[in-house]
Amino acid sequence: MCMVWQPTAMPLQRCLTNGRQVSQSLNRFSLPPASRLKQQGDSMKNYPNMGQRKIIAALIASVVAQQAIAQQKNDEIPEVVVTAQKRSESASRTPLALTAMTAEDLTNRGISNASDLTNVTPNVQIGTADGGNTNIYIRGIGSNNTTEAGDPAAAFHLDGVYLARPDEARAAFFDISRVEVLRGPQGTLYGRNATAGAVNVITAKPEDTFGGKFSFEVGSYRERRAEGMLNIPVNDMLALRVAVMGEHHDNYVGNSTTNNSQNTVAGRVHALLKIAQGNTLLLSADRTQLNGPDNPGVPLPLAASKGSAGQYNTDSLAADDRATYSGVSAEWNYDIGATTFTYLGAHRTKSKEHSALDVGSFGNSASGSTNDTSQNSHEFRLSSNGTGLWKWVGGLYLFKESQEAWSTFGNGVLVSYTPNFESKSRAAFGQATYSLTDAIRLTAGLRSTRDEKHSHDATSTFNFGTPVVSLTNADKSWSNTDGKLGIDYEISKGTMLYSTYTTAYKAGGFNGSNAAANLPVTYYSPEKLRALEAGVKTKFWGNKGQFNASAFHYDYKDLQVGTIVSVGQGAGSSVVNNAASATINGAEADVKVKVSADGRFDASLAYTDAKYDNFNNCVYEPTNEVKDCSGNSLRNAPKATLALGYEHQVSLENGATVVLRADTRFSAKYYNDDTNSALFAQGGYRKSDISARYNSPDYKWYTMVYVRNLENRNILASRYPAVVGRSYGYTAPPRTMGVSVGTSF
Repeated sequence: MCMVWQPTAMPLQRCLTNGRQVSQSLNRFSLPPASRLKQQGDSMKNYPNMGQRKIIAALIASVVAQQAIAQQKNDEIPEVVVTAQKRSESASRTPLALTAMTAEDLTNRGISNASDLTNVTPNVQIGTADGGNTNIYIRGIGSNNTTEAGDPAAAFHLDGVYLARPDEARAAFFDISRVEVLRGPQGTLYGRNATAGAVNVITAKPEDTFGGKFSFEVGSYRERRAEGMLNIPVNDMLALRVAVMGEHHDNYVGNSTTNNSQNTVAGRVHALLKIAQGNTLLLSADRTQLNGPDNPGVPLPLAASKGSAGQYNTDSLAADDRATYSGVSAEWNYDIGATTFTYLGAHRTKSKEHSALDVGSFGNSASGSTNDTSQNSHEFRLSSNGTGLWKWVGGLYLFKESQEAWSTFGNGVLVSYTPNFESKSRAAFGQATYSLTDAIRLTAGLRSTRDEKHSHDATSTFNFGTPVVSLTNADKSWSNTDGKLGIDYEISKGTMLYSTYTTAYKAGGFNGSNAAANLPVTYYSPEKLRALEAGVKTKFWGNKGQFNASAFHYDYKDLQVGTIVSVGQGAGSSVVNNAASATINGAEADVKVKVSADGRFDASLAYTDAKYDNFNNCVYEPTNEVKDCSGNSLRNAPKATLALGYEHQVSLENGATVVLRADTRFSAKYYNDDTNSALFAQGGYRKSDISARYNSPDYKWYTMVYVRNLENRNILASRYPAVVGRSYGYTAPPRTMGVSVGTSF
């Protein structure tokens, strides 16, 4: 801390406290009130008789006190408010395993899409596969069935709205307020397809002050990314927020014959209407358009574990991917005293086209697909207000999705057409927490769900000499009730123990018929889960540190597993079967420590033992060989992962700051198939990122340089067997580097 009283001291305008000028602070703070002056040993009656020097001294003392408080808070790990349980609460007091990242966290750690969450979240593996589909695996549970009939195992939400198709996760990451990753089954509150967990992306909402921001990034692979936001308070009742994003970069997978540039343009607008005190209506609309080649994948086994040789594909001659995602939603919150009523309704559409010219069994064969999707969802909730003994939430959920899909392979050798695939879900849910004492709370929840799936007049034509046509008409429904029991105990201020028992389920489905391969319509059962979890959340060292840990046991029945089955002549068909049972045991821990006012260390460690107990009909997809996979590891479930990060802030003399950040992640070996084949194995690896960010003295603009995947490691995130003699893997981005600049007003 600098002195201003002595002649040799630096001028007042250069005196810095916590990177901000005291002269700026003087403009923000008024004279201390009489009560505070009295506490400092001053008498208010003497205040008018103070000389100029005494007044200045009092001002400085007040500022120093304020800055001391600010400095103390700066030494603490900041709290993040989450809505993981459908109500606002501190992440450190939410009795479940979750990772919450603020907008600042996302920027400093270079998270610009869902796949990047793998680097910062324990026990989570997210990769982009064929057709831009996002495969999310949490604690070894996920789904690779990305057809119109498939369902993910981890629920992805944008502002509370469930996105049913796996590729729609590409449309979310700009102008973000925070991201919440919930690990473990979330069926009671989130319902549909949340057996593995849930990812919630919460966008920034309109505020009461006028402002905006703009950023621009350039980098490797001709990366160009621009984002802009404008917040407009129209009047006391209405505020608007408009955000746009545009991005262009070359495909990370090299190919000598294909134009590989990818382009994304997206926009979002929020209108917040304050009807009355406690009565608000948020109207939202968004649209994302992606144009460019589909990721062609890399032939397996990888040519190299590092460098460009492992990111090159000579088999794909041309590929094109066009997708448009759009949606509108309305969220109405009405405080009616002891309770708040919430309605969240949304309509979303998707239109996707893919075409390719591949080297395969038929020479330069053409293939392609289209998928048009429309979904409507409605959620009605009542939740308690206040801080009484009871905290509860309950409601109804309605969902309907309609799809039309078409695909062809090998110059029309295999053609499938699904004119109407429909999914419906209806649920009633409730969860309540009762405080037995100030320290002990009990939680119970139930969700009753009915799911339906319908496919009408779906055809599959196999044309190799004599055309063979098969027809699928199928209707099926399932009903289930899930529950949750939990207890949490605040053993001391800032330290909580918790334990939960949860059941969850994912609806069943059916596989279409294929006469050429003697595949009739087959049905698969819902997967069901019983999960036990116990954990601790604590703060230590005067709130300068946070530590979270949990251990879990999963007992799965009829786990749904998707495979590609050959139907002849190099063509394949996606089929889902039930593995009889699987057991997952694991533990995870994460810690954050402010080692100084300017430095923060964070780390996470995860261990997972995910095994099939009984699975004697799994398929080695390249050869169609049926094997017994009992005892094998589940997909995308490394035994152990370790992530380490350090962030340091350097305060410059002019009031500016430089934020230096380094992250590294270690992962044990894991598999991308059920037979645990070496062909689909990803060996253990280390991946590191570094960045440096300069913030101007007034925090109105910044510039940042970064290097990601410093080792240039080729990491197999997912894979697709082409059943034409070659299998393909989809890798995480190689080494990239760039610079970004941004400004706000």
